[in-house]
Amino acid sequence: MPAPAPAAHAFDLADLIDLECRIAEDAAVDDEALRARDHAIAQTLDAGAEDRPRLLSGWLAALRPHHPMPGERIARAVRLGRLALGIAGVLMGWGAGAWLMAYDGRTPVNVIHALAVLVGLQLGLLLLLGLGGLVRRLGGLEHAPGDLVAVGRAAMLLVDRLLMRGDAAWRAHDPDRRARWRAGWHRLRARRSLYRDVERWHAFGALQGFGVAFNLAALGAILTAVSLSDLAFAWATTLQIDAADFAGVVRALATPWVWLWPEAAPDVALVESTRYLRLESAYVGAADGRAPDPARVGDWWRFVVMATAVYGLLPRLGLWVWAKRRAGRALGRLPLDTPDVDRIVRRLTSHRVATRAPEPEQVVPPPARALEPQYDPAPPKTPWLLVAWRDFPIDRARLRALVEGRYAGELVDIVEVADFRAEKAALSRLGGDGSRVLVLAETFEAPDKAVRRFLRGVREAVGERRPVVVGLVAEAEGGWLPVDRATLTLWQQHLAANEDPYLGVESVESAP
Repeated sequence: MPAPAPAAHAFDLADLIDLECRIAEDAAVDDEALRARDHAIAQTLDAGAEDRPRLLSGWLAALRPHHPMPGERIARAVRLGRLALGIAGVLMGWGAGAWLMAYDGRTPVNVIHALAVLVGLQLGLLLLLGLGGLVRRLGGLEHAPGDLVAVGRAAMLLVDRLLMRGDAAWRAHDPDRRARWRAGWHRLRARRSLYRDVERWHAFGALQGFGVAFNLAALGAILTAVSLSDLAFAWATTLQIDAADFAGVVRALATPWVWLWPEAAPDVALVESTRYLRLESAYVGAADGRAPDPARVGDWWRFVVMATAVYGLLPRLGLWVWAKRRAGRALGRLPLDTPDVDRIVRRLTSHRVATRAPEPEQVVPPPARALEPQYDPAPPKTPWLLVAWRDFPIDRARLRALVEGRYAGELVDIVEVADFRAEKAALSRLGGDGSRVLVLAETFEAPDKAVRRFLRGVREAVGERRPVVVGLVAEAEGGWLPVDRATLTLWQQHLAANEDPYLGVESVESAP
């Protein structure tokens, strides 16, 4: 009896990475071995198909002791990356704060410089961020990747081009390896499109964590300078700004906290007494160039601290919390409904029916004709549309049994695509009712551009998230024969170029 699987937990980033690695590695494993392995694991799980995150989490937990997977290591590396980014934020924030508060006893700290760096620059970045989000939403691009993710994808594309063009001998002498590499690359790009929200919010959260660390360190540097030395502040600008007007701007900026800390909102008298002329190295209006009240010129620190906290730290802290929640929500709403995941769920939740006589029977084997494995249908049944590609023979009873047994679904309609002229009419019948699509094809000839073109048309007709499965048989006329591994791999590699994460390729004679 198999050992109980470890308790399943919430589906997290490590689970997501391990799921993708497991799907990729299982593609080269014999179907019978996969069924036997997952049948044993299924006995230890207490989750059903209706709770896929918990089911898959338990499945991965049972596999990890026997199949080492990189998910936890990569998740740990991501956490270390965020930590390194936070440390960089601390160093840069402390350096900026110390530089802005530097005072050697001669030239006072310019308040406008501090506000420009600690407030103006950060508000400008937030404004650009908000405008970018607004443009994406108004332009119908709300699901498009953020700037950082787009740059990363452009870099990956550049690496792809360099690798594919940099070794002509490899391309010429090892075409199989090249085909596997390209298929893996297409599959990676297709699968990443499923997790763009997870990727985007993790990257966005890491950047906001950097901003939080930067502002905390800057505040620490400012408070340290104020506590350990007697700072003198001033304001100076080439623009012809009246002290009363500047005081109005400052009071407006202090509006969010003036009710809580009135002393942190400079009055007109402080503004007038701290205007500074660098050419004369003197405060305006001072008889000897020195401030009329030396103790008064240090009162700006309260305003600088509150401005940094309110306009720098708090927005970044709020965005960081928001990003963490959105990242968690993105993980909780993962689209675990692709054909690859469907096959795993069917192996874990379907029951194979097998009979064995006490003694071996001496019978003459029938002609080569594989039988579809039988599964207990699990209501509610999913509607399926079947597409008979080219000369695939139509046996309605057999097709209905395939859909009801293998996919626990219900056959809605059968569409024939005998030639190019029939494709357009077939595509018009596929959209609208939410049915999944099963394209049945024989493998007596290699896949060509026509089948890829047709599958792209199917995707446009049914929408981007409706599963489409290409079911392959080696021969259909005299009985559905299973497809050998090399032929199945050839079709999978060829159709991977469509970069469609909801497109599955499998032998319909094999179990899930």
